[in-house]
Amino acid sequence: MIGFICTGLENKKRISHNKTMKLMKSHIIDLLLFLFATLVALFSAQAENFTVKKIKGKQALIETSASLEVGQTYELEREIISQGVDYKTSVSKSRKNSLTLGAELGFLRASTYQSNNYSVQVRYGWNFSNLEAGALFNLVSTDVGVGPTTTVLGGGYIDYNLIANHDPKKIIYGAFALVGIGSTSYPSTSTSGGSSNTLQTNIGGFISYFISNTSSALRGELYGIYQQVSTTTSQNTVTGLGARGLLVFYF
Repeated sequence: MIGFICTGLENKKRISHNKTMKLMKSHIIDLLLFLFATLVALFSAQAENFTVKKIKGKQALIETSASLEVGQTYELEREIISQGVDYKTSVSKSRKNSLTLGAELGFLRASTYQSNNYSVQVRYGWNFSNLEAGALFNLVSTDVGVGPTTTVLGGGYIDYNLIANHDPKKIIYGAFALVGIGSTSYPSTSTSGGSSNTLQTNIGGFISYFISNTSSALRGELYGIYQQVSTTTSQNTVTGLGARGLLVFYF
């Protein structure tokens, strides 16, 4: 994951530990239900495939898992079936599934200061042409000389493609949202100590460019950040802007 993250801080302290944890659990349940409902809707709306068995003039014998009726007219997506493509010689590359990888390393040194940080993000998703969704894992670690502060998040993401994502489209862009839920652990020598519950959301736009004649794409994202960090005595809200670059493999 490459790029920059600029954040503005807004602290909202909670005196009651019970109220803080109840609020955090409520957010987690709502987000999990939203992601589950979205994935169910996407899978139920997945397009049917068909196989052409025989062609005679303008008539064709096809095999499909869809429920068809004799005498009815069915419209196919025009972007996928095009008169400008020679289907006898061209082979369409699959983009049904995707694996997204991103990483960042940083080493800063000064006479009285040092900072080592790294982050890794992995996503696995399903492509429904105009919609994509899947699961994600994110690991972020920062060490300023007193021990590492490590955040581990798991969650999901959704892409809305303004251009249908299928071969041979080279550039895809649209809007995306992701949610990660997990925890942050602090070094024992820090003033924070212990660990905290972390909820992070990113909402923004993206653009993907497919490399040469492959199913791999470079993806850039610009997004807003909303993060909640809850400890036993308080809850802090972090907001800001971020950008990152990712490498996506479709198959």
